[in-house]
This record gives sequence, C-alpha cells and structure tokens, in this order.
Amino acid sequence: MAFAAGLRPGPVTELPFTSSNVPAVWSGGALLRLEDSETGQPRLEVFDKSGNKTAGLAIVIPGAAQVTVLEGCFARGRGGIVAVCGSAYNPANQGFSFLAIYEPGGDHARVIRTSPYKARRVAVLADSSIWTLGHEARDGVETDPAHHVVRRYRADGVLAGSWLPNNSFASKLPKWHVSRYSEMAASSTRVGWVSQTAREYVEFDGAGQLTARVPMPPNELERHMITGLALCDDGRVVLGLVDQQAPSAGSGAYQLFGLDRDGGVFRPVATAERIGSLIGCEEDKLAAAGNHLGGPVIRWLAME
Repeated sequence: MAFAAGLRPGPVTELPFTSSNVPAVWSGGALLRLEDSETGQPRLEVFDKSGNKTAGLAIVIPGAAQVTVLEGCFARGRGGIVAVCGSAYNPANQGFSFLAIYEPGGDHARVIRTSPYKARRVAVLADSSIWTLGHEARDGVETDPAHHVVRRYRADGVLAGSWLPNNSFASKLPKWHVSRYSEMAASSTRVGWVSQTAREYVEFDGAGQLTARVPMPPNELERHMITGLALCDDGRVVLGLVDQQAPSAGSGAYQLFGLDRDGGVFRPVATAERIGSLIGCEEDKLAAAGNHLGGPVIRWLAME
C-alpha cells in the first residue's frame, strides 16, 4: 500500500471568518467547525469543499443548562450523519457524558448518556457506525483499570462493541489516560487513533479487527506533541507533530510523518513549506487548516 513520501501544494478554499479557537475537522467530505463553545450553548457549522455553509446544528441536550463540547468531539460520516460527544449539566450543576447523533439533514439529535464512560474523540465510518475514544470514571476517579477505551455505536445509538482495555497499554506517560492528548480519524472503512500518552497509532476496520498498531516516531519524551491525524480511503495515514523545543519560526518545528505499512513504522513526509494544521483527508488529498490574508482557509495538498 502506498505511503505518502511527499506533498505538493494544491488549491486553497476560503472560509467565512470565525472567532472560534477550537480546531476544525475535515470529516465525511465536509468541514465541521465548532462555534460558541465558551457560552455553554455550542453549535456546529458545516461547510462543503468550496467553503459554502451547508448546515448549522445547535447542540441542545434536553434538561441541560450548559453543554460542553471540546476539540475532536465532533465528526461526520459520508452519508451525512453527525456525531458529537461532550458533557451536559443541569441547573444544579449535575452532569453526565453524552453522545449526540444527528441524522442526515436533521437538526435534532438522538442523545445517549454514556456515563461513566466519557468520550474524548469521535469518528464516523461510511456505514454510519460511530467510534469513540475515551475513559471511564466516577466522580473523577477511575474505578475499573480494565475498562475498554475504544467503543463503537450504531447509528441508532446502541453500543455495538468495545476494545482495548486501558491497562493493556505500556504507557510512557503514566500520569495521563491514553485518551488524553490524542487524535482520531476515519476513512470510509477504517478508524485510527494516535495517543501521545501510549506513544502509538492503533487502527481498526469496520468489523473491529486490528489493521495496524505502530509506535509513534521516536523522539525525546514529551518533546513532540500531536497536532493532527489524517486517514485516507486508500489506506494512507499521515501524522502531524510539532517540536515544542524548536524555534517558532524554525523549519523543523512542524513535521509530518506517513505510515509505511510494510515496514511498520512512520517515516518523514517531505514538505516544501509549513502547511498549517492537519485536519483530514479527502480522496487523495490532505486538508490543512491555515490563514490567508487574515482569513481562515483549507489548504489542499496532493500526496506523492
């Protein structure tokens, strides 16, 4: 299977201005952007490849006075289904974790309470199955060290499988759960996630079979932070890392690595310039979020 050895700059898609500081996601053939996340009443805006807004979804949870949705907790499937994970709080500040599922074209969600499991990342496959990465705790305390961190839900919200006990990881950062400092992405048929804590990339097919489990590129502990993950329909995987100790303007600060499946390693991807933050893949092109003339854009990069 091909590995992305280099990138070639392509077209740029201009987007409407936003004040959001939550990273956008290219998912299921569309850009998803979280707005008003700090107000307790967040909403999602959906844009097509030309930068046109195609939908707006208010994230309303029945009985909640405040809703919290963080980065990486929203995704779209090819058929238009949208999944959102987060926390909801009633007026007495009692909270629960949820998974909200919007049918294609719908603006009201089916809400599933997932507590004590709290999803931190979500992805959607072409078959509308919803995959999450998260942790299980009660009152902030982990009660089952063997809880499964990856879970799959059907489009109707029914839990359809779970994998990878938390205590099965030889974590190099024992202070943090493996779902912290992580990224999750999906192609049409596979879902992958990379964990800063566990220092590895893990991938499943739609049936829940492992298709890859590869260490992150070697580096000094906690020096490189994950900035993005893209999983393409042809099987190519690209990981974005930033070197926290490199000068901000230095060419080595931001690095991309492609998965060499045959070798079972990540290898550097040649880039002529800083491309922005990696946010997804569409067909054979990577999508990266950036700015041009002061406004947000998607930069498209062809893989070679």
